[in-house]
Amino acid sequence: MESKQSRASTRNSTCCPVKSTWHYERQFAETTTCHGVSHIVSSDRLWSKAIWSVFVCTAFVAVISQCWLLFSNYLHHHTVTEIRVLYEDRIEFPAVTVCNFNRLRKSVLEDWGIIDTDMREYLLAGFGAEGVLHGNLTFYPKTRHHRFLNISKTAGSKIPKDFEQVVRKAGTQFHDLITFCIFGGLPNFGVCADEAFQHTYTELGNCYTYKPKIPGYQYATGTNRGLTLGMFLRVEDYAETLFYGLIESGLRFHIHDPGEPPIMEGSGLSVAPGVHAYASIARTDFINLKDPWGECVNHSLTFFPKYTVQGCLLECKVKFIMSVCNCTPIAYPSVDGVPVCSPVEMLTCFYRKSIEFEFLKIQDTPCGISCDPACNYTEYDVALSYAELPGKSVAIEFAAEKNVTLEFLKKNYMELSVYFKDIKRTIIEQKKAQTPEGLISNIGGQLGLFLGASFLTLAEFGQYILIKLQHWCGTKDPDKKRKEALEKTKDNPSVDHRPVDTSQDNDCNNAKAAAVTYL
Repeated sequence: MESKQSRASTRNSTCCPVKSTWHYERQFAETTTCHGVSHIVSSDRLWSKAIWSVFVCTAFVAVISQCWLLFSNYLHHHTVTEIRVLYEDRIEFPAVTVCNFNRLRKSVLEDWGIIDTDMREYLLAGFGAEGVLHGNLTFYPKTRHHRFLNISKTAGSKIPKDFEQVVRKAGTQFHDLITFCIFGGLPNFGVCADEAFQHTYTELGNCYTYKPKIPGYQYATGTNRGLTLGMFLRVEDYAETLFYGLIESGLRFHIHDPGEPPIMEGSGLSVAPGVHAYASIARTDFINLKDPWGECVNHSLTFFPKYTVQGCLLECKVKFIMSVCNCTPIAYPSVDGVPVCSPVEMLTCFYRKSIEFEFLKIQDTPCGISCDPACNYTEYDVALSYAELPGKSVAIEFAAEKNVTLEFLKKNYMELSVYFKDIKRTIIEQKKAQTPEGLISNIGGQLGLFLGASFLTLAEFGQYILIKLQHWCGTKDPDKKRKEALEKTKDNPSVDHRPVDTSQDNDCNNAKAAAVTYL
């Protein structure tokens, strides 16, 4: 009785021995959804196993290399540029700044008693338009420079002491320059009233920017659907001189975003008198990405409501000049408590420091920021065309209507029409070449293409690894434990060593295999 119980106990202890490691690999290979692996273990011939092994290994290498390239491209933050055209029912009109090439009126200076050329040159030196001046002040003889200093000492009794007031009173006046304004075919209708123009100082003195408080919109195409200005330049009242003045006569204008400063020297376009200039414009909106994908920034500027590269550079230059000269040029934004630079200060400090600024890095100036491209900004491409004004058939009648002579009209009068060529916007947007969603999608495509796998297949690999870890931690050498159990039964004389029925072992093995499959 004890012998039967001992034999039964021994059989139960060895009924479900732990299988070898190969059992789990075969089980996983036969059940995984990763294509090709099952053919390696199910093939009967060695050459077939070898071929499928090569195929599967090649596919794994291809997947790994492709995924590595995808991750590498993602980490390098590559970008692509998308261009699209958006047609609209209406389009907002930009700001238009116009300036006469004459910065000071000769008639006003004569009323102040300023008749000689040296005094006019002294005043013209205070504008600081080094890029549009005829000649370079830094190469003038020192004797001429000292003569300017002597003139400045006696100028106070003849002209206002504040140079800004000199320019405001002696410069081009709004109603002297602009005689009529039409927007959308309607004269002086809200968006074309006098209040729609704002006075601003530039290198050309008094300028006027069309920027109504309520934005105007163009609804249809055509030269008469935008802004049309009629202007008298009054060239006989020019006070410019050869050395410190402008040798041209005419008008300079700049079309820009309302939030940007007018850059007359670098971006302005010039028109001669006696013509009707047609400026056909097209709007382009730029959308850039921030670091690390792009280089755009959105700094807050002190003098301008909207960040732009030109505004940032101008603001940095103002702060630099203000820190070394203790004044601001008339053409630059004013600062409360800081006086406008006089002509003497422009000659002794500004021109030299302005050149020095060009060679400095922005980070080395009081600005302390880098003027990188804006994340969102707008540009206007301009195409100019001209027509003679007035035409010969109506010249006499046109001059009579303006109450001037025909000769005076041709030398002084001009018209400017600014209009959109099409009611559309071109949007140039910088986009990520690889987004996180796109990266996941591309990895899934590579897995499916080479291995026929999906992300659920990764779960199968994870389950397999867990089972292997469980096996290694529980029974590191199952065959050794089974042999030790058999040796114990042999050493026990009370145990029946006769062959036993192995059908129970087979049933146990089947149950074990089913359990592994279930897991």
